Amino acid sequence: MPGGRVELNESFSEAFLRETQDETSVAARLIRPLQIEEKVFVSPDGEELPFVLASFIAEALPGQVTAQTEEATKEGLKVGVFSIHALPPDEDIDLQDKDKILRALSSSIEHR
Repeated sequence: MPGGRVELNESFSEAFLRETQDETSVAARLIRPLQIEEKVFVSPDGEELPFVLASFIAEALPGQVTAQTEEATKEGLKVGVFSIHALPPDEDIDLQDKDKILRALSSSIEHR
C-alpha cells in the first residue's frame, strides 16, 4: 500500500491521492476512509515518535496502467495489479496491510 507524509496545507485524502500517484503512477478516486490509527514509531535511537496512519478505500481511474515507479523501487515496494482472490504472498505484503485490504474488500461487498 502506498504511504508517505502529509505535506503542509494538505489533507489526509490529498496526501493519499498524491502518494498513490507518485508511487504507482496510478491516478485514483477516493471512495471513503477505511481506518485512522494512532501509532508510535520507535527510532533506531529508541526515541518514540507518535504519528497518525490514515487508510482509504479508492479505485483506479479508467485507463490507468500500473507500473513499477522509481519512487516505489526506492521505498522497497512492488507495484502490481492483483485479483481479490490472489493477493501477494505474505512475505511480499505487510500482514497488517493484508488484513486491512481483506476487511475493506469484505466491507465493500457488504455495502453492495
